[in-house]
Amino acid sequence: MAFRRLVAASAVAVCSARLTRWESHGELMDEEALKEKAFSQDLIDAVNSAEGSTWTAGENIRFAGATLKDAKILMGTLQDLDNGSVLPYKAPEDVELPVEFDWRTDPRAQDCPSLKEVRDQADCGSCWAFGSVEAMTDRVCIASKGKKKIHLSAEDVTSCCNLGDMGCNGGIPSTVYSYYKSVGIVDGGNYGDKSMCYSYQMQPCAHHSVSPHYKNCTGEEPTPSCARKCVDNGADWSSSKHYGTGGYSVCQQGSGTNCAQAMMQEIYTNGPITGMFFVHRSFLSYKSGVYKAGFFFKDPMLGGHAIKILGWGTENGTPYWLVANSWNADWGDHGFFKIERGTNQCQIENPIINGGPVAGQPKLHLEELVEFKWAEFFARRMRQQPVCLLGISSLFLVAADVTAFAAAASGGEHQMRVRRALLFAQGLALQHVEEGPRASQGARALDLLRTRWPLWQLLRSVRKEMASGSRFALPAPRRAALPETSLELPEEDVYLTVIVQCRNDDYGGSMLLRLNRMLATTATMLHSAQVPAEIIVVEWNPPLHEPHMREAITREPGGESVPIRVIHVPTSIHMSMPHHKAHPIFEHTAENIAFRRARGQFILKTNIDNILSPFTVMFIARRELQPDVVYRAAYMEYDVTCPETEGMTANELLDWLFSREDLVNNMNLELADLREKYPDDAMVCVESGQDVAQGEFEHRPFYWPGSGDFVLTSRSWVLAVHGYPEVAQNWQTDDLIHCRLRAAGVRQVVLQPPCVTVHQNHRRINRVRASTRWVITDHNFKEVCANPFRPMQTEIGLDDNWGFADYAFDEFVL
Repeated sequence: MAFRRLVAASAVAVCSARLTRWESHGELMDEEALKEKAFSQDLIDAVNSAEGSTWTAGENIRFAGATLKDAKILMGTLQDLDNGSVLPYKAPEDVELPVEFDWRTDPRAQDCPSLKEVRDQADCGSCWAFGSVEAMTDRVCIASKGKKKIHLSAEDVTSCCNLGDMGCNGGIPSTVYSYYKSVGIVDGGNYGDKSMCYSYQMQPCAHHSVSPHYKNCTGEEPTPSCARKCVDNGADWSSSKHYGTGGYSVCQQGSGTNCAQAMMQEIYTNGPITGMFFVHRSFLSYKSGVYKAGFFFKDPMLGGHAIKILGWGTENGTPYWLVANSWNADWGDHGFFKIERGTNQCQIENPIINGGPVAGQPKLHLEELVEFKWAEFFARRMRQQPVCLLGISSLFLVAADVTAFAAAASGGEHQMRVRRALLFAQGLALQHVEEGPRASQGARALDLLRTRWPLWQLLRSVRKEMASGSRFALPAPRRAALPETSLELPEEDVYLTVIVQCRNDDYGGSMLLRLNRMLATTATMLHSAQVPAEIIVVEWNPPLHEPHMREAITREPGGESVPIRVIHVPTSIHMSMPHHKAHPIFEHTAENIAFRRARGQFILKTNIDNILSPFTVMFIARRELQPDVVYRAAYMEYDVTCPETEGMTANELLDWLFSREDLVNNMNLELADLREKYPDDAMVCVESGQDVAQGEFEHRPFYWPGSGDFVLTSRSWVLAVHGYPEVAQNWQTDDLIHCRLRAAGVRQVVLQPPCVTVHQNHRRINRVRASTRWVITDHNFKEVCANPFRPMQTEIGLDDNWGFADYAFDEFVL
């Protein structure tokens, strides 16, 4: 114990040598002067009666009976003498800014209640922790578009951050962002909220006053010891940690940027930031208006304070910052305040003060990283015991299914995380069974287990019972509508669902540019043509260190009526499938996931490189598509990196594309090739509002390779043929959906000009590395299409759960 006290004392000594108060900047340190009351009626009167005053002063219950020394305790942002905690500078993004902005009312954050919250640091100098975790909490919600609502624990930072800070005795916001990245911060409520891991341990208070909400403050509170466990909800401490990608300085001396402008750019683009400023005596009396420190009365500085800045504006001609304080909602303007902007009021825009305002982005992919490490550990330990491995992986499969039902019933994030981890581990285990030295023996044993093991049979019966309507039932998967029956319309009258799949790995180069151009042009045209439509983007196996598609997709004005649904398929699903090491994305399984969740009467399966012509959209907009026909289209090529197209809007790009004679000639050559391949298929287009048909329909036993980039047919037929085979993957496999549709009796129509698509040309990369036993090529394509409904060797099967129909994927609507 003595040794631990000695270490603690040494640590404080080191911190004290580096961190200090702001006496060199004029901080009031005189003990006699600090005995004065926090409120001075003379000061309040001077503010309220002064000509040109921009703010109103009054008594706040928080400091009703306090001295300046009592108030000074709350100013816990210290000075870093050697600038060792200064974060790297990040240049602001150049975006067009509104004149006024408030994250509390911004539509992008309509599902983020933390932006309206005011916390209470109690009688503790922990503002450095509060100003940071408040901004971090908001940014997690904003970055996830309201999907992830966590409440980061100020107590974890105050009591456990050991990067030089001193708890209630003060610290520096930049170290909180370093702690967020390297150690992580658990979730935790305000004082008394036991619903999360680690709540704030100090009770809110007011000084020597009868308050309807708070007890009397008793003086400076000692910093609670770090519990390093979830004292409130009993959850696992490590699993409750949330992480950031690392903090950065918003503005920096010598960077050549205007600090106020850089702060606005960062706030508007990414969310609230953590700011620092010097608190003067008059600030304790703030009630409303735009605060300015006293220039017409004695107004001593009490210390450094950290806060959350969430907007800006102008009030009666005075520019201001909109700020959330951490002194409870009885202080100021319901806990918020405005302070003059653009003049470095109270040093709030000073890049020299501890490196200036700071910010950072959350790491939203931690769950997948944890699952990967956990599953790798499992596979490594079990690799030498294949029989044990087989049994344990089967138990994991049962557990994964059971926890899926539990998660669906309760909606618990932790249960879903467990299920993903179990599926991930099972995937690695099964891969070892199938690809290891005893592959055939393991496969036979697994088949025997699945068909004869009593517990497996029990699980199957439980699943059926749940699906039939028990109180724990998952949403029933949409079943394939038989072609001869009437189409089962969804709740909303969606005529068309456009489907694409992707992952943010820059496959082919300029991947995000291609995706956003395709989405912008498609949504704009469907909106203009008044087609009731939706676009589904299936994001498969997202890279751990790249933004998710819900963050990477940018919406242009003009397509507002067409929602973009982003379905997130986590790494755990990918790793649970055979041959996951051979390919980072199973495109057709991803498309099957979209097929099962589509709401449109018709489905257009395409890819991120295909831009529809306006005439194609006009053809669809007539709403005369035949449900027993599969439509396909020729395409023309253009280089996505063409300098002429840089910065074009969706409409400008469309005008440019369809006025290019060379592209049109290229497309006509493609069409001539199609006519040679399919001379008897119907050809239609839109000319002056009339269809032009050529040839007769002909049914073939299989469909030869062609363009799989454009598959337009009714949802009922796609569901009837169970979409694509799973997990088949390689060149020519786009046409497998045609194989199944044509074999089932669906007619084919080839659209002719001007009903075409434009293909955004890119680098061709064959990223498939796998045995030919599951790869479709020119050599075996005819054989596969001759029997399109025969399960492939690696196909998951043709049961009702194809396309992971019973899995509750995260979905985001943009």
